[in-house]
Amino acid sequence: MPKHLIWFILTIACVIWYIAITWYVAFRGAKDIKEMLAQLRNKQQAQQNEDAAKARNVTKNQ
Repeated sequence: MPKHLIWFILTIACVIWYIAITWYVAFRGAKDIKEMLAQLRNKQQAQQNEDAAKARNVTKNQ
């Protein structure tokens, strides 16, 4: 058995682990960001609809 084989194997295992975790976090983060943006978009649309309804009510009451 070569002298440094264990360190080579451990290094490769750590690099593979690091890559896997990095990809997992990146994809989950992207998914979460898309969901947050969709929620913000929905809230903005709801607020705009509410503002438009208030404007209609103001013009009706005048």
